[in-house]
Amino acid sequence: TKYTIENKNGMRAELIDYGAILVNLFVKGSDGTERDVVLGYDTVAGYEADTSFFGATVGPIANRTKDAAFEINGVKYQMDVNDNENNLHSHFVEGFHKLIWNASFYENSVTFKLEKKDMAMGHPGNMKVKVTYTLTDDNELKIHYEATTDRDTIINMTNHTYFNLNGHDSGTILDEVLCLKAGKYTP
Repeated sequence: TKYTIENKNGMRAELIDYGAILVNLFVKGSDGTERDVVLGYDTVAGYEADTSFFGATVGPIANRTKDAAFEINGVKYQMDVNDNENNLHSHFVEGFHKLIWNASFYENSVTFKLEKKDMAMGHPGNMKVKVTYTLTDDNELKIHYEATTDRDTIINMTNHTYFNLNGHDSGTILDEVLCLKAGKYTP
């Protein structure tokens, strides 16, 4: 199911419950032209076949886990080896990006919820997760993550959207400048 949220300025986000994916983000440029500034697919089949995680909510662990294993309280947990000797984004088939989420739709936001069973993908704990996309009247797209679990575990969800601020079909992004107002970041 696709959900659309729009603000008073005409900015519009379109999201689907498959993978809690941001499929489109329409923004008006300084010339008044509306552009979709995120990369993605026109059909769900494209996302089902996707290996680049376009627009998806990635988890329980986003990024690479060295040696596809981690330790909590003296217990070693083994995950799928899918990136040389490491693990990338938890699991390519069973990860959060490939699941159908339950959605609640509001005026300016959509909340997606999911439950993960204990030891699914090698991760301990029955987990309840949710991600909320909110579009503000200040033209901000905010993404908020929450999770609860019944065991000590690791969680590091993220959104995996690819942006081109000139529009997804406008060519290179090599002339764009990104400003991160953060004390720390991972290159």
